[in-house]
Amino acid sequence: MAMNMGLTQFKSVYASIADIELSDKMEPKKVDAYISIGTDDPAGLLGMVGMLSPKLMGFQIPSDGSVVKLPEGAIPSKGQPVPDIYLSRTAKSLNIMIANDKPALKDYKGDTPEIMSITLDGKRYYKQLNKIMKMLPKDGSKDEADIAKMMESMGDMMGNIEEIFTADKRGFVIDYSVTY
Repeated sequence: MAMNMGLTQFKSVYASIADIELSDKMEPKKVDAYISIGTDDPAGLLGMVGMLSPKLMGFQIPSDGSVVKLPEGAIPSKGQPVPDIYLSRTAKSLNIMIANDKPALKDYKGDTPEIMSITLDGKRYYKQLNKIMKMLPKDGSKDEADIAKMMESMGDMMGNIEEIFTADKRGFVIDYSVTY
């Protein structure tokens, strides 16, 4: 019941992964990510989450947008390392920052509400993906070297991709652009 009530409070979700590095054991040793959940009642949504996690029950976040660290052990980890997680809220959003206590919020200034937007730095994305691929266990085949070379080539030809999904009187609109 709490899950259904909580899900109805979601108006929008914005997620960004700026950086991730894995150790030799494939555990995250550096994470920089951000999630912003649009909702009419951020405190109420956090209260719903508190019904599922006793460590979050009664956890308060100031309404002025200041950042508060999530209590240790609030996220079940089964012995895995958990990066620092910070929360903040505004009148209409609940923000979750992973290993980033000073978020750079992007204000939406358009007059057409976005349904969804996607932005990707293609060159950086393939560089990071290639770095992760190089950390995976090797079997010594020629295919591994070919895949790594292909990933580097893909990154070299990629630009910054931006897709914005909106709606107007014509229907569903996709504004797609690539810059190099």
